[in-house]
Amino acid sequence: MRSELKGAAALSKALKRFTTNFADETHAELGKAMAPVARRARGFIPSSINLSGWQAGTQKGKWEYRAWDRSEAIAGIGYSAQASRPNRKGFTTLARIVNASAAGAIYETAGRKTDGKTLAGSHFIDQLNEQGLIVDANSRSFLERKGRKMKGRAIFRAWKEDGGKTTAAVNKAIENSKAKFYRMARGY
Repeated sequence: MRSELKGAAALSKALKRFTTNFADETHAELGKAMAPVARRARGFIPSSINLSGWQAGTQKGKWEYRAWDRSEAIAGIGYSAQASRPNRKGFTTLARIVNASAAGAIYETAGRKTDGKTLAGSHFIDQLNEQGLIVDANSRSFLERKGRKMKGRAIFRAWKEDGGKTTAAVNKAIENSKAKFYRMARGY
């Protein structure tokens, strides 16, 4: 779930300047909070997907990424507690869970925007939906952003089943770091 916490990126930069050990502690605490969701999401990756062109060995050269490889999709699910680059609107992400494998990312998000409105797209999405339906991970919390980007088959399913515990843990870790930083700064 997304939360807006003003000053989190600036806090992260200040922590790195103040002491790298303190920043490392914060990143470790954030990672500890996100690890259970990533682990659960890996369990939602199907062992095989029966899609034309996604069988191993059917693609050559630059199209090889389209072959389904469960172990690659599982290995692609990870988390980061490093600040991302600012997006078009200037927002950064301090903590995130992603699937870095191409096939895994396609499995996660295909159909959340168009719902397969073309014939080929409809067939593709229908086949993926047989493996796992798109789950809407939006909640009613005022801190979380609503939109289609909160929908997916593995990561967002795990996120929804988490019930906001990870969001609360990440926010708590950031607030604890902020408080610790201010205590340390006053002591010097």
